[in-house]
Amino acid sequence: MNRKQRRAANKGAPAGKAVSPNLERAFADAVRHFQGGRAAQAAEALAPVARAMPDSPDVLTLGGFIALESGQPERAVASFRRVLERAPNDPGTLNNLGNALKQAGKLEDAAEAYRESLRIRPGHADTAFNLGVSLEALADWTGAEAAYRESLAAAPADPAAALNLGRVLLEQRRIDEALPVCERAAALDPESADAHGNLARAAAALGLIDRAEAAATRAVAIDPDHASGRQALGMIHFLRGRWAEAWREYETRWRTEIRTTTRPFRQPVWSGEPLSGKTILIWGEQGVGDEILFGGMVPDMIAAAGQVVLECDGRLLALYRRSFPDAACVARNDPPDPKTLADGVAFQVPIGSLGQWLRPTEGAFPRRPAFLTADRALRDRLSERYREGTADRLIGVSWASVGPDKSMPIEALAPLFAIPGLRFVDLQYGDWRDARAAFERATGKRLIHDDTIDPLGDLDPFAAQVATMDLVVSISSTAVHMAGALGVPAWVMLPTMPMWRWGWDRDDSPWYPSVRLFRQRQSGDWTDVVARIKPKLIEFAAGRE
Repeated sequence: MNRKQRRAANKGAPAGKAVSPNLERAFADAVRHFQGGRAAQAAEALAPVARAMPDSPDVLTLGGFIALESGQPERAVASFRRVLERAPNDPGTLNNLGNALKQAGKLEDAAEAYRESLRIRPGHADTAFNLGVSLEALADWTGAEAAYRESLAAAPADPAAALNLGRVLLEQRRIDEALPVCERAAALDPESADAHGNLARAAAALGLIDRAEAAATRAVAIDPDHASGRQALGMIHFLRGRWAEAWREYETRWRTEIRTTTRPFRQPVWSGEPLSGKTILIWGEQGVGDEILFGGMVPDMIAAAGQVVLECDGRLLALYRRSFPDAACVARNDPPDPKTLADGVAFQVPIGSLGQWLRPTEGAFPRRPAFLTADRALRDRLSERYREGTADRLIGVSWASVGPDKSMPIEALAPLFAIPGLRFVDLQYGDWRDARAAFERATGKRLIHDDTIDPLGDLDPFAAQVATMDLVVSISSTAVHMAGALGVPAWVMLPTMPMWRWGWDRDDSPWYPSVRLFRQRQSGDWTDVVARIKPKLIEFAAGRE
């Protein structure tokens, strides 16, 4: 990522009144030291010139540059403002002021200075680039995109502008537009790991897995510590079933944007040592869906260790205590539960790191039908309430999740609601009252919604609700992970580029034997997926599936 600030050039000796040879030499020395990266010596050389010529624009400008390099942005702001008092419409000084304001953390003021510079000097590549950097830091993706496009139009061979434009388009999920820009950035700077990393992201999002793997491999070859490149490579290894390689790269997640949860534990990290008679602390990380997914390895650890302490999201605590009675399950809190810090705990390990030891090959996945246990009494009460005395089958549905690529509008499910003998139950988290009401008005079909169950709250009642279902039909979501962990049949609708856990082209899952996968054939097209599910659901309703 190239986020350097680009400044106006400083040229020649200070202008204005006649300059003595000594001052001219001192100024030249200051410029030479500054250009050589010696800011302290530059400031020392400039000091007598600044005392003799305190109002010289050239002296003030160089002083501003030196202040920026010395980590004194407020001083630089003052210097450039004094220059503007004498030349209020100088676009170069406005650009420099923007740089100083940006370094001072005043991003909106910096953006305004850059805009004013561009008003006077439109199409200036460096100033437009600087504006893009400020707007990107403000998460103004539309503004940043326009600025980078202006910069790139003025300097078509600038790899940094192409790199940043590609990243901004990726942030907006405009993948079709991002791909050629990312390819251009990589072509302009073939040795940029960031450019190849962005290209890998764009290609992966479009399901171009071969191109994504090639780009990620190149990023890592350029920079073996390139975290996002290694993360992308790891995801591709998972998709292609290269488990050992995938788990190795998965350990780079702590250095990337994955929402991991770090914990203050000081015990040695478990590295596959024998655990007989020893206590190990396993702690959950990332979202609850990931905790449930990796929870399938907890029974292995219980069988191997003398004692397991399992720290989890508090919403899972009741469910985990019922499901893992031989483990000491505690909620994740700060400060941590005393059981996690006890002297007898020999090792600790984040739950996502278990896979490298327990699931190095697909053959290491047990065909365990379920590993979580729902509240049976609540399950039975919910079943009676939802069925209302009928023999109808209960189908749980969920249609939205984090990330637009794997979400669909609820209306896409409408063809399934026409199948007789089925009752559809809302397993969707979040407030969807208006969408449900609009769907029911448009289709005349009822979607059962239970206000007593909150999928974002206590997950134990949600587990009982999922356990009530005869089948779950859903996009990739917590509902699917819960169904798979409980052994409830689940049909998962996946985008062209699925999450790593679902593999690339299979229709089953080693994580959950009860899960079946239905994939998009064309990016963004859910109608085809639903159309393929419908005849199978008709068979299911008739008891033939």
